[in-house]
Amino acid sequence: MDLPCALCGSGRFIFGVILTLISAENITQKLKKALPVTALESVDSTNLLGLKAARDGAISGTTFVALRQTAGRGRLGRSFFSPQGGLYLSIVLRPQTEASAALSVTTAAATAVCRALDGFCTEKPMIKWVNDIYIADRKVCGILTEGAFVPNSTRLDYAVVGIGLNLTEPAGGYPPEIADKAGAVFGKENVPDEIKEALAAAVLNEFFALYDDAHIQNGLEEYRRRSYLDGKTVTYQKDGNTHIARVLGVDESVHLVLEENGQKIFLEAGEVSVCVNKQLKQH
Repeated sequence: MDLPCALCGSGRFIFGVILTLISAENITQKLKKALPVTALESVDSTNLLGLKAARDGAISGTTFVALRQTAGRGRLGRSFFSPQGGLYLSIVLRPQTEASAALSVTTAAATAVCRALDGFCTEKPMIKWVNDIYIADRKVCGILTEGAFVPNSTRLDYAVVGIGLNLTEPAGGYPPEIADKAGAVFGKENVPDEIKEALAAAVLNEFFALYDDAHIQNGLEEYRRRSYLDGKTVTYQKDGNTHIARVLGVDESVHLVLEENGQKIFLEAGEVSVCVNKQLKQH
């Protein structure tokens, strides 16, 4: 049986096959800030590991990195397709702020991922409100922030920010329900382990350049500049009805600003679908 394990070596021998795996030591050597990093080949969910570690008292910055998830988690209780060929990170945080700051954690993470990807690809990474990263009109990354309150308080006890990156296209392609929108940073290329380690370290370095427990720089100005939806026609749901509008941008409160029938609409949360060739493309 191939079981998840913490790794600091170069590989394992399973059923006659040597697996070359990422190394936590190699990642930490590239970090600008000392962080406890655990690298795994496969796990149910790095966010579940992070949440358990947070409940057990793990320090801020504790990070779990995996190459595959068997039960990846997405927004709104959805599953997150996490096959071999990805890079999945979850970071335990101890924000000394109100729970409302959780959104700043997400925007900081999105900005950090884009900055990290700038060093690895020629196409500019863009952010689809609120938490997805797109390259060349394909989703290559999703971000999920979860956490818990201090008892009898509106302050955060801890937060876990999960980052799921598609590095290469999975064998057999993507499932039909996401095949029209999913993409990979490196397409069908083979990605050496040292590149995966370098990218993981780059994401962590960029994130902690924006974040510390006492103060979160949300990277909002850059987040807004990288808005993937600007100028696009989208649909959204309100009061059980489907509305069509044009995206003007993202405001300073991270609301999506729309123009509908000559009026501005501000979406605080929700899902939007991009209209492509008069058809709706779910994103």
